Amino acid sequence: MDINAHILSVGNKLASSLSSLLSQVQGGPHGPKQLAGVLGVNKDVSHRLLGALRRRDPLAVVYQLPGPEPLRRVVKACMKNGVPREQTLAAEEAIQEFAQLIQQEGGDRSGLDAIISAWLPSARARFESSAKQLSHRAMRQIKGVAADVTFNTVFIHPGSRPARLDLLRLEGLIGVRCVRPGGLLKLGRHSLNSLDVAGENPLSTLDGVPIEGMSGVLLEPFCSKPGIRIEVQRKGQDALYLLDWGGALGLSSARDIVMGEVRWGGMRRWRTPDDKRTKAGGIVDISVPARMQVCDYILHEDAYPNWEPNVRVLELGPLGYAEVNDESRDVDVLDVVETVQPLGSGIERFRCEQIPRYDELLQYACDKLGWNPQSFRGYRCQVDYPIVGSQLQFAFPVPIGPPS
Repeated sequence: MDINAHILSVGNKLASSLSSLLSQVQGGPHGPKQLAGVLGVNKDVSHRLLGALRRRDPLAVVYQLPGPEPLRRVVKACMKNGVPREQTLAAEEAIQEFAQLIQQEGGDRSGLDAIISAWLPSARARFESSAKQLSHRAMRQIKGVAADVTFNTVFIHPGSRPARLDLLRLEGLIGVRCVRPGGLLKLGRHSLNSLDVAGENPLSTLDGVPIEGMSGVLLEPFCSKPGIRIEVQRKGQDALYLLDWGGALGLSSARDIVMGEVRWGGMRRWRTPDDKRTKAGGIVDISVPARMQVCDYILHEDAYPNWEPNVRVLELGPLGYAEVNDESRDVDVLDVVETVQPLGSGIERFRCEQIPRYDELLQYACDKLGWNPQSFRGYRCQVDYPIVGSQLQFAFPVPIGPPS
């Protein structure tokens, strides 16, 4: 019997025997609270049990049921309540098969849930969320730092050269803090399209000043006080920012940090017919344990007008940073579900309740660069508990340009 058939068989037996068992409990039918009171079992157990038995799909029944031991306690309580031995025996046999299914096919309950979630769309988001929360808690302790929210916002606007687009990038860490002594935060900053910049597309502050250190990169009106020490290390077109709390620890060390930079002409607007690099890319490396990552792409009406919103999550692994035109990295795509939502046009529609004064920040950036805030359309990818060591990748199809 294959795994799918095995799970379906056990699920059908569990649904049939447990439904028959509960139908014999005096005073029924019961809600979760009433059943817990009658049988003297935990209310969470009764809630999961009744919720599972309402499912029509045996996969969903197995996924939602409590484990074998809580179910055995329910059977014992039913025996004390006077349920006939015929029903309790059938339930005990189904529960024993359930326990064997877990051991044989999944190794443990989480392993079985992982298998089922691949076949059951309604379970997938729940399973992924639970797994990512566990990963978040572990990485928070290992790295010694964490944030409530991290965000990357990219404006794409026509540049002074017809074939190029200017990029404004805003990056923020909300409630970032040191959670154990010695925590040091490293933020790697890659150019959005590293194969295209080659020194001819300068990087500057929002005031147009070339970036040498942190001066002008930190957007002070949107950072909390007191600040923390930030060291900048440069490597070609990329940068590494090191954040050091200097002994501050715990909730009292929490800060809001917002940075901004512009890469003039940093992305291709068009390509030549023989250029096989058909995509330009937006990249967000996940290096900070956070409860939420918000990625906004805010495109001028003339920038990639035919873009279909998309996002891929890649494991960086031994090869590290992934360029969007490198098809060999398709094997590193993680099988998780993340989506991009259109926000409409005009920055007043891009508010984000998790980011303090976000609408003010967007207006501030447009004012600095003299850009019309009504000429942009927005897209948002909001990820709960992003996976540290992964990369969010957004690809824009680059159209073939005019002959000139």
